[in-house]
Amino acid sequence: MDDRWNQGCTNAWKVREEIVPLGCTGSCQRLRAYFHTKRLSADPGTAPPPSPRTVAGWILRHPDSLSEVEQLRIKTVLARCLELEALTRQVRSFARILTERQGQQLPEWLNAVRQDDLPGLHTLAAECPLLHDRCHT
Repeated sequence: MDDRWNQGCTNAWKVREEIVPLGCTGSCQRLRAYFHTKRLSADPGTAPPPSPRTVAGWILRHPDSLSEVEQLRIKTVLARCLELEALTRQVRSFARILTERQGQQLPEWLNAVRQDDLPGLHTLAAECPLLHDRCHT
């Protein structure tokens, strides 16, 4: 299993299909758990890239709720993509405004979003009536 992992095969189902004909009787659940452990312990620089869903989950969760490995992996991802780093900064800033009930900081956040080259957030800042009305009343 380690050989297949090192060759880049990180799909437990695929590996199980390969090893059952060789006489392996272990369950797929056990193999998935083994691969999960490998993913968490892998060096972020050499680990397979995380899925977009995984990265989104890391961005949307409070940084303190991420494990050390997750923090290291998201740091590696963000270092490779400046746009994603800016997006993460803005999403977390917006979350802080919401969770700490600091609506007075919303105009400042909107200005910061407009300065970043993040078209998706520009659309939110320009078209969300709640944000627009809240900041201009």
